[in-house]
Amino acid sequence: MNNNELELEFNPWLGLEYNSLPNIIGVKMLLLGESHYSEESQLADFTQNVIRDLAINGRFNYFSKLRTLVSKAIDNPDLSPEQFWNAVAFSNYIQDIVGDTPRIAPTEKMWSRAANSLRKILDETKPDVVLVVGKRLWEAMPDEPDGLRFIKRVTGSEEKWWIYSMTDQKEIPIAYIAHPASGGWSYIAWTKQVKKLLAS
Repeated sequence: MNNNELELEFNPWLGLEYNSLPNIIGVKMLLLGESHYSEESQLADFTQNVIRDLAINGRFNYFSKLRTLVSKAIDNPDLSPEQFWNAVAFSNYIQDIVGDTPRIAPTEKMWSRAANSLRKILDETKPDVVLVVGKRLWEAMPDEPDGLRFIKRVTGSEEKWWIYSMTDQKEIPIAYIAHPASGGWSYIAWTKQVKKLLAS
């Protein structure tokens, strides 16, 4: 598939201060989640509405944990939801609404289509670093998706890194954390990982 023909079903969230460096995070950070679940129709601004309604104006646990984790990693634990989400980008990898309730796994067709959309997500958000949320998502992501070149992988007891090279030669470090709803998840276990990513 020609990458130029790809169109995202969901426009990524770009915080108002995301492109204003130095922002409060210090870099342009993309948080990459797995998928949307809803009974509503699929709309281009769905992701943006989710961040406004559930992350900034609501207290949805998934988004609250992401904010707290990154805030701890930058030693600024008092960031408000509005401050944090205005400084980062967010997109879900799967470009379909998977179902009406969580815990439903994406289909193979959804995973395949999403692999061809990763480059488009990176093109639109132009991040310095990417934090992948969820082990299932991390393990499903291809080493060399369309238009990206795999540079290296670093693995360790609590680390797993990829570095992608864009066609403009920009290298993007990508690391993952376990999904905040997974068993045994803790800030202590993952704050170090985020610190390393931000310092890369």
